[in-house]
Amino acid sequence: MAAIPTTHNGNEIADHEARVQAANWAIETLRALGREDLIDHLNIEWNTKFTSRLGDACYVNVASLPSWRKLPKKYNKYIIDGIVARLRFSAPIWPRANETERYQTVVHEVCHLVTSHEAFLENRPRPEAHGWEWKRTMRRAGVRPERCHHVNTKGLGSKKSRKTEVAHCNCRDHSITPAMARKIGKGHLYICRDCKAYLILGSKDSHLPSAKTPDGYTVPTPSAMGW
Repeated sequence: MAAIPTTHNGNEIADHEARVQAANWAIETLRALGREDLIDHLNIEWNTKFTSRLGDACYVNVASLPSWRKLPKKYNKYIIDGIVARLRFSAPIWPRANETERYQTVVHEVCHLVTSHEAFLENRPRPEAHGWEWKRTMRRAGVRPERCHHVNTKGLGSKKSRKTEVAHCNCRDHSITPAMARKIGKGHLYICRDCKAYLILGSKDSHLPSAKTPDGYTVPTPSAMGW
């Protein structure tokens, strides 16, 4: 087996020992939550492109997909006995986190898998990413449920931001990449994590209904501003 590199683009990345430790934590967490049935389905990857998030999780039970919806081909390699249970962690941020932050990140992502898996087994709707079900699972694992990490990521990402386009939802404007803007223009759907509305290209203010004042100025109508 090829040796794991120790640096990427001049930055230190997670070494072999750290990766083994994360895998052990993931398995221990599944056992602590009584979900040994997910251990054999578990996939763990280390991503060198994650320069802001410490990790993410993806759970799909193929049997739960409606007949009209197909699983994207990129997930096919993760399917084990009809289940995708994939964890990804940031290789460059990991060395910057302390052991507690690493452990909490592993538990955080494993709890996403467990929450979705248990919802499927109980024939419940897919839970919200950081909703009450996930928070309850985190507490079962003995970790305080927090959405975001606080590890310093300065210097890892590109110096020049690639987010040069604007889209909006019901609650605010979002900075997005040109690639995301092109996808939205072609019909791809992105959802705001806060208000759950689809993103629409352009600034929120530019899409507000307006009315003319006697002086000829254009102002948003009161209903558009939530009055």
